[in-house]
Amino acid sequence: MKIWKLLPDTVNYSSLVMKPTISIDLIKSFDGRTQQATWNPILLDYSIDNEFFELSDYPSFSLPVCSKSAVTIFSEEIKGCLEFLPVITCFKSNCQFFIMNVINVVSAIDYSKSQYKCFKDGKRIIAFQKYAFLEDVVNDQIIFKTVDEKRSTPFVTQAFIDIVVENNLKGFMFKLVWDSEYAHLQ
Repeated sequence: MKIWKLLPDTVNYSSLVMKPTISIDLIKSFDGRTQQATWNPILLDYSIDNEFFELSDYPSFSLPVCSKSAVTIFSEEIKGCLEFLPVITCFKSNCQFFIMNVINVVSAIDYSKSQYKCFKDGKRIIAFQKYAFLEDVVNDQIIFKTVDEKRSTPFVTQAFIDIVVENNLKGFMFKLVWDSEYAHLQ
């Protein structure tokens, strides 16, 4: 089994920015909890120097953002893991985008095999240098966050990648962070 971090392709596609500038409090609020009931759409535009690049189905932004096409596909394929929050865009085209809020948070880290740094209290994790996952927990997952990184970039499995590839969605990149086949060698 393999686990990847989900990333946007920032080299080949346009990035987005919030107008006015996004607040850190907004970013912090995306911690695995639902936002649907209190969501107020935010205004997004091309980032400077990016308006001439093609928009993808997963443009770079401070939070995961995806196109209406991706929402339609993910809504059918991935139920209960995501909610899609509408945004307002300044684009000349009629492209619709949504914040992709990952609400699937699981206790999936195998701490005995992971490498990480803790705060001085020894309880809270600052950052992981090496991930190891509990295979029985992640085996049934498609997209998720962990309890230690609720505000971080989501993790995905092969099932998510297959959905992206089979539907020709653009702008998605995947960074391999764990492979169970080789975990014993590290």
